[in-house]
Amino acid sequence: MAFLVSQLEVVEDELEGGTPAEEVEGLTLKVSHADGEKCERCWKYSTNLGTNSEYPTICPRCTDVITK
Repeated sequence: MAFLVSQLEVVEDELEGGTPAEEVEGLTLKVSHADGEKCERCWKYSTNLGTNSEYPTICPRCTDVITK
């Protein structure tokens, strides 16, 4: 299984409002927004936007890329 997401949480508890997976018995999925805000450069959600005051709207990963 592969996920292209900003955040993933795996829990063993029953998920209220979850949807049973069609191909994996006993697996329930629930989709919701990731914590944090969307980076203006990569569009991934991050709880660490603005760690560099020169770039307050982008994530640390993108800050590293554009300052090199």
